[in-house]
Amino acid sequence: MYGRIAVPLDGTQFSEYALRFATEIARKSGASIHLIHVHVPQHIEHGLFGMATFRHRVMSGANPEADLQIFEAEQKALQEKAAAVAAETGIEVTNHTIGGRVGDAVEREAEAWDADLIVMATHARSGLGRIRYGSVADRVARQATMPVLLVRPPDSPLSRPIVPTFRHVLATLDGSEFSEQVLPAATTLAGLFAAKLTLAHVETPPGDRHFISDASAEATMRRQYHETCRQYLEDVIERGGEALRGAAVEPMVGRFPTVAILEAAVRLDADVICMATHGRGGLSRALVGSTTNEVLSNTWLPVLLLRPTSSPNETVPVTMLSLQASV
Repeated sequence: MYGRIAVPLDGTQFSEYALRFATEIARKSGASIHLIHVHVPQHIEHGLFGMATFRHRVMSGANPEADLQIFEAEQKALQEKAAAVAAETGIEVTNHTIGGRVGDAVEREAEAWDADLIVMATHARSGLGRIRYGSVADRVARQATMPVLLVRPPDSPLSRPIVPTFRHVLATLDGSEFSEQVLPAATTLAGLFAAKLTLAHVETPPGDRHFISDASAEATMRRQYHETCRQYLEDVIERGGEALRGAAVEPMVGRFPTVAILEAAVRLDADVICMATHGRGGLSRALVGSTTNEVLSNTWLPVLLLRPTSSPNETVPVTMLSLQASV
């Protein structure tokens, strides 16, 4: 159960978009909310999303006096926001303004507060911009020991509206026990909203990676992989017992796991995508790529991420020829 929800804010309306989801989950679960703001001296870096912290941007050099004034102003603004949210929703809301590097500080504060869930907004940038500037949300998701729900504010008033409720939860698995560790977080979310839960897995047969001249043989192989995928998902449900009773399965066969996941989310009218993440960072992540990153960069849906603290059977595929999605 999500009893303690941490929400990082930088004082912008962009970051406060996460509050819509946090308060709705808190109402369903009876949770309290903890607002976090990280004060970063302006000569080091800017804010949670590369913007100004609250309403204060101007600072020249390392001026301790001016920095203290900014810290106090940010602290007051966060306290006012916490009071306003509590008055509007009736939810218990605490707050803490801390210092440090934003991604690290958010994770430390959430851990110290013993949060069950972090809810935060993300730009979901991709490509060179993401490599060059990084992403605080990405860093938090890679470091946090609790689930992180990333929500993407609309790019424009014409964007598809996102309602902060969940009717259909889509949990994606790559065939490993590692990826299955996201299931408790997914079932908890589905249970809170009485939502439908669907487990999805993508199998990529050799025919999608190498040319096969025999169309009939390729079709047969694809059917076999589809059946293997279905059997795997049904086995997961059986092993899950009561927690997964009633869950649906979505076996898929295709060359690109990311495309298959995104298409399934649209086809099934999912409201949130749940995935485990390996938590890799740095250059290797940028070069190798990640299904998680690709999904985040190409969906308007909220994405619930979990970095398991251990990977009991990370490398065991569903079949010897299966190409696992690297999440």
